Amino acid sequence: MESDISGVRARRRACRVLACLPVLACAALFVGAVPAAAEPFDGGRVTIVVSGRAGSSFDNAARLVAEPLSKEWGVPVVVDNRAGASGVIGAAHVAKSPPDGRTMLLGTTPYVQAPHLLRSAGYDPVASFVPVAQLFTAQLWLGVNAGLPVKTVKEFAAYAARPGAQLSFRGGSGCLDSILRF
Repeated sequence: MESDISGVRARRRACRVLACLPVLACAALFVGAVPAAAEPFDGGRVTIVVSGRAGSSFDNAARLVAEPLSKEWGVPVVVDNRAGASGVIGAAHVAKSPPDGRTMLLGTTPYVQAPHLLRSAGYDPVASFVPVAQLFTAQLWLGVNAGLPVKTVKEFAAYAARPGAQLSFRGGSGCLDSILRF
């Protein structure tokens, strides 16, 4: 049992490291991204707003980018987690911030979807933001409990279609997985 647990932990650590590689590569693109003719920041700080909770993959990505940006720009770059309402809270905060380049959004798909699902989002995903860089891409994947007797999507569909099947899944209001429910 202990060897099974340590194997799972090792795979999780490896996945975390591999997941960070594209973020680190994109962070390298940010360094030096400010043209020589651009005015440097005159003190103060730059804030990266993450519309997710602290400790999430998006929070980790923002923190990996913040350090090299801070060194390059010569000002503190801080990460501000504003989770909730499927990304609306963080996105609305950035949309209402002064347009001085000091407040950035690390956005994900829900920030674009939310205004179409919620009347009170408080921002337009196209008019309120200017994309600066794509930090990473992510794949959607289907994962099931290892104890389930399936190995493929076809087997899972057959398992789910059997009479009396009771399955559950995780979803959040306004998130991509809630929109894809069928």
